[in-house]
Amino acid sequence: MKLPEQLSQRIANHIESVRRGLANLSPDERQDILQSIEAHIHDALRKRSGDDPTIEGLEAVIAEMDAPDSYTEVATVSSKGNTRRMGVMAASIAVLVVFGGVLWVNRSRTPDADPAHKTLSEETTGERVKQAVMTISRCAETDPKVGKTLASLENLNEELVIEQLNTFLGSEKNTVRRSAIFILWHGGFRDIGPATKTLQDLCSHSEQYTRGMAAIALGENKVQSSFDSLCKMTTDDSDAYARRCAAYALGLLGDGRARPILEEAVKDSDSNVRNNAKAALEVIPKVATKESTLSVGTPRMTEVQTLRTGVLHASNGASNKSPKADSSQDSEDHKRPPIVIETTPRNGDKNVDPGISEIRVTFDKIMLTDRMWSWCYESPDSFPELDGDGVRYIDDRTCVAPVKLKPATSYVIWFNTEKFTSFRDRYHNKAVPYRLEFRTTER
Repeated sequence: MKLPEQLSQRIANHIESVRRGLANLSPDERQDILQSIEAHIHDALRKRSGDDPTIEGLEAVIAEMDAPDSYTEVATVSSKGNTRRMGVMAASIAVLVVFGGVLWVNRSRTPDADPAHKTLSEETTGERVKQAVMTISRCAETDPKVGKTLASLENLNEELVIEQLNTFLGSEKNTVRRSAIFILWHGGFRDIGPATKTLQDLCSHSEQYTRGMAAIALGENKVQSSFDSLCKMTTDDSDAYARRCAAYALGLLGDGRARPILEEAVKDSDSNVRNNAKAALEVIPKVATKESTLSVGTPRMTEVQTLRTGVLHASNGASNKSPKADSSQDSEDHKRPPIVIETTPRNGDKNVDPGISEIRVTFDKIMLTDRMWSWCYESPDSFPELDGDGVRYIDDRTCVAPVKLKPATSYVIWFNTEKFTSFRDRYHNKAVPYRLEFRTTER
């Protein structure tokens, strides 16, 4: 995106301010950090302002990032016998703290293969965890280095990893603390026991982003003892970000006792809290164990990439232009991913007329409608016969697909998956994956 001179100069000035704080880094490390910051600014500005960026939008993006003087050297780590310094960039609030969606596949960790491997893990875990925390603390969530860094912790002794992460949860530096929470959230650990108490304490931390991320980490790891604190945060926290994260975490936790709390949260003054509460109410009946498939999480399924064999994934490579402004709710939460708010048939309906001729899905935001959709199957046997040529949007939020259903048959459809993400709002945010399940009657 080509920017006006005023905006380009403002970005250059910000980058130069950061550069001055990284003087003691190697040129390669310094350049890596600066390029990551600049890429994030451009991406966040595009999401905020679409094709018509403004200086006000740019200032808002920069304001959401930590100040230039916080990009400082905070860790010295040993690498192959040499000491090198790592600059730590602020975790991008604009990326890490929007809607508490869980869109990462939990990694399956394998136990240490033998005692020798365990000994090696004990010797290297502290350094490896420190490197991971510091690396992620200077990355936006979408940076490819995040996934590689998480993978670097696999096959280490899990208890030692958790213990090390727990020490970083007490960091006075916001970005380091958030980075450790992020790893506990996305790491796919079997048991975060040593860090549980610390995360629960962080639910009352002074920084709202720390409170919110801690809540989601507790929910994702099914820490049932956090139920009361998550309920209290959902209803009583003074910050809307923390409340919406807590509501989402209750959905991940899957405790039916949360329904009255979430039903109250649906009336919250903040639209994001309301939407997350609705999503949590949808998922609670479906969450039984940590390995459950979530209607607002990442589906565990076999992906097939051809329409004729059961996946309808349409994207023309182009997209509708984002509007300059709108008086609707979308203009208030343009960074939040859209969620499914209604389907026909209803999710979980076991008395669907096999004679219906179409399936509908409606999102809570205005969507890109020019052949932008992903109808995906979990299993070929449970995917309806669907006419791909007839799929269409009937308005700016509702997509319809012609179908032929069989009597006494159970069906499952995913709208978006981790891999197929063409359901997007007009700001190009990917819709949160949603699992629709229903069953037709005998006749």
